[in-house]
Amino acid sequence: MRKIILMMMLTTIAGCGEKASVSKTETDAHPAQNTNMSGQFGSGVQSPEEKFAEVKQKAESGSSKDQLGLGRMYYNGVGVTKDDAKAAEWWQKAAAQGNEAAQEALKNLRANSP
Repeated sequence: MRKIILMMMLTTIAGCGEKASVSKTETDAHPAQNTNMSGQFGSGVQSPEEKFAEVKQKAESGSSKDQLGLGRMYYNGVGVTKDDAKAAEWWQKAAAQGNEAAQEALKNLRANSP
């Protein structure tokens, strides 16, 4: 009886290892598939300018998450010329909707301004 249980356990463990290695191989085969910032399976790699345009459109529609992201893009100069005033503008819009990360970003921006 012990031998049967041991064999079942070993078979189960061996099967789990095969699944993990297949997933890793599939992931390694398409490393660029999830490099865009959309989070889901995406249609490919986006340039910073394309991502900026996408985030800006969503931010203009009122998404506080994308307003925060657009502010970060302006602050870091990703896909657009770096502009702290524009970053603050978008963070303010997100903060007005209760976005705590935007409120914190504004606080840090003000603390680090000359």
